[in-house]
Amino acid sequence: MELTTPALVGLSACFIWSGFVRSGFGFGGLVLMLPLALLFVDSPIHIIPITAVHVFTTGVVTVLLRFNVIAWRQIFHIMGVMLVPVVIGLLGLISLPDAWLVGLVQVIVGFYAINYIRPFKTLVGGRLADYATIAFGGYLSGLALLGSPLIVPVAGRWIARERLRDSLLALWVLLAPFKIVMLFANGVDFHWDWQLWLFPIHLVGYGCGLLFHAKLLQHRSEVFYRIIGWMLLAVVTVGLWQNYL
Repeated sequence: MELTTPALVGLSACFIWSGFVRSGFGFGGLVLMLPLALLFVDSPIHIIPITAVHVFTTGVVTVLLRFNVIAWRQIFHIMGVMLVPVVIGLLGLISLPDAWLVGLVQVIVGFYAINYIRPFKTLVGGRLADYATIAFGGYLSGLALLGSPLIVPVAGRWIARERLRDSLLALWVLLAPFKIVMLFANGVDFHWDWQLWLFPIHLVGYGCGLLFHAKLLQHRSEVFYRIIGWMLLAVVTVGLWQNYL
């Protein structure tokens, strides 16, 4: 599709925002950007492949630079729980109605977000609830790279806050190739001409997010998790607005 000048400017702002959110918090770059990007393009299929490439490339750099900071044991544990659901999502073997998917995501994420805000406490349900949430997040990740709102709350309970952002970015690096291969196999246009100008723009936001994250870690643990909780609530709000309003 051809982009007008306003669309070029709008998409540039969207990808700056996406890069900032992703490096600042380690999640939410696509979820919080997609509703805005859809003001300028007519389908998520134009945005998801570009985002997948951004997630992988910037994430690889982070993994190489911050390898010893990443909580690899917890990441591989999470990956083990969600691997089969990711494959199921990729292959589309289970197709839940959209309304069910959206509703379940909003309820689960909202529950975790409120728990983070009031402040961070142990959730009822323990590990079993965590595993179920991760598995469903894995399915959504395979389906549309939108599983982070479900995966992040559990990861935040298992991983120290100083290691959380880098560990999440490492997890997305492990997940992104699955989606990239599936999109490529289905002949989806990756808009490489768009990548040439959107990737550097994305890096501007990514760099700003790195500075923001350093400031964020200076706050007490309660403040840190409360901010994460409000971010998750923002994700829920965007999802409700996009699907029901």
